[in-house]
Amino acid sequence: MTGPSSNYCEVFVRTTVSRDDLATEVARLIHGERDGWDVEGPICEASVRRNKRADKANPDDFINFPYYIDVEPANAEVAGDCYMATVGALLQGLWALGYDAVAACDFEDELPRFGGYRSEERQKEREGLRAEGRQGRT
Repeated sequence: MTGPSSNYCEVFVRTTVSRDDLATEVARLIHGERDGWDVEGPICEASVRRNKRADKANPDDFINFPYYIDVEPANAEVAGDCYMATVGALLQGLWALGYDAVAACDFEDELPRFGGYRSEERQKEREGLRAEGRQGRT
């Protein structure tokens, strides 16, 4: 795997907890230290932000979730696979807490549940493409 073409990732989050509590959970999940809304971890850095672009009329569209987390590698030496695994662990941790979370990035297809967006639909599509590929070889 060559890694993502862009390392930047936004993780949109819907939860009823405060921004402060969300930042604390992000720090725990990426093994980082908090500085206000920013978290520095060994693999990635994250900033917990209020989503000012959110349209309250369409709260089920992930782009309108009340928070988003800017995520980037901690430094240029972080391997792409390691970074993607950490973003994946962040997503899984947020889901385990009962939060809705969706990643928007160039590598979302490499993340657990395809980054959380239409994961069941996208899994069926991928399985269909695999089946077609197998049928074409016989």
